[in-house]
Amino acid sequence: MQEYEIALPVGTDLAGAGPRIAAACHAAGLHITLRGTLAAYPGCVHWHLQCADQPGTLELTLWPAGPRLWCKIAAGRAAAWMPATVAVLSATIPAALSVKQEV
Repeated sequence: MQEYEIALPVGTDLAGAGPRIAAACHAAGLHITLRGTLAAYPGCVHWHLQCADQPGTLELTLWPAGPRLWCKIAAGRAAAWMPATVAVLSATIPAALSVKQEV
């Protein structure tokens, strides 16, 4: 298993971050196949992500109470597309979260 932390912009309102994170995943060419939570991280949002018809599942978890955002590549779900995708998400998600939303 490999975990990759994604730096969160200081002062980000994580309560409304889920849709922005999902949009960044879609923009990276990923499909969300599961959206749920993890018992170990109360209040978190946990996604399973896949890339087109490629094998493998990338996991992404946002835990506002942490505050923490990370990707996980489980040994049995690893695929060649994942390291480059983690790098893309590590750049695009913080940028998406730091943009001011229109009210």
